[in-house]
Amino acid sequence: VNHFDVRNCRRTDNFFKYCRKLKTIDLSNWETPLLENMEAMFFECYELEDVKMTKFTSDSLLNARELFNYDQLLKTVDFGQMTFNLVDSMENMFNGCYSIETLDLSKWNTFSVSNMKNMFGGCYGLTNLILGDKFTTKYVKDFSGMFSNNVLLTGIDFSKWDLSAAEDLSQM
Repeated sequence: VNHFDVRNCRRTDNFFKYCRKLKTIDLSNWETPLLENMEAMFFECYELEDVKMTKFTSDSLLNARELFNYDQLLKTVDFGQMTFNLVDSMENMFNGCYSIETLDLSKWNTFSVSNMKNMFGGCYGLTNLILGDKFTTKYVKDFSGMFSNNVLLTGIDFSKWDLSAAEDLSQM
């Protein structure tokens, strides 16, 4: 699939959904300038361990909900230059990714996000979450379960987080 020409593609939602035996996927040649919807693209790919998305662009991306939801063995994701600057929902994005230890989201601009519900919920192995200066929470309304069951995660600096729009902080 790495050779597919997806430059005119607007939707990849559910593309690999339920590919339960998929272990690695290299999409490093995919250029996605028009991509708007990635919802559940890798949903319940239980054995998926490694994803490379180095040429993906997110300039048009609006929905990344459930992108890696319940990818229990996921260990690494290379997002390349993706910034997610127009995305509204990141609900369940990494929910149930038990095996991931480090997530580098330092290039992400979350200015448009209003929903981070269960974003990292159930990431039992997550110990290192790298957030950059543009990871903002100013317009997020739903934080419920965002870090639920992250028993190993420590050291998040919440001092710059703006929760003024928050409507739900339950089980955060």
